[in-house]
Amino acid sequence: AVNLTLPTDISGLYAVSCASSTFCMALGSSLTWCQYDCLSPAPLLWNGSTWIQTSANSLMMTANDLSCVSVSFCMAVGYTTTGWSEYNAAEIWNGTSWTSQDAIPSGSRGGSTWDILTSVSCTSTTFCMATDFYGTLYWNGSGWTQRSLPSVAVAGTGTGYYADSSGISCRGDFCELTAYNLNNYNLSVFSYNGSSWSSATGGLADPSD
Repeated sequence: AVNLTLPTDISGLYAVSCASSTFCMALGSSLTWCQYDCLSPAPLLWNGSTWIQTSANSLMMTANDLSCVSVSFCMAVGYTTTGWSEYNAAEIWNGTSWTSQDAIPSGSRGGSTWDILTSVSCTSTTFCMATDFYGTLYWNGSGWTQRSLPSVAVAGTGTGYYADSSGISCRGDFCELTAYNLNNYNLSVFSYNGSSWSSATGGLADPSD
């Protein structure tokens, strides 16, 4: 175990991604309560012996998750806020600083409280898959495009899905995603084959039922 003294603006850590034993990036929760127009604290960087926080790490969004493939490439996802509306947001770490990504597609309820990227998994600088409340977005190295999840019919409840921040994992161009229906909370599993998503198991019963 490594004893960690958190910076004064961070209350705890909630997401981490490592590219090697000497490079990890972690997201922290802000000590300051914020209702909207919030920015996440600068992430912490692991250099093999200690965690450090630098001003160059500052994010310009509320971050929910991140994925790193090397010391010079991490993708962080979350949202920005305008008034009471949230919008998908992503930033790339290039080894020295974070850069905001433009023209990220909105979810099916664009500019609503559902327009939030919740998780991301990257396998290279040209392949990342991120989730929002109603589907997924694919990064090809230069831009984002939507990748719709298949509908899993649930009588009388609709077919919207939400994937939490630990719900997606990719290797190469294959991804596996766990999600639950926003209307009845049934769990589902989806597989990505490099071009499209398919339902891996249909609906899974919620173990809490």
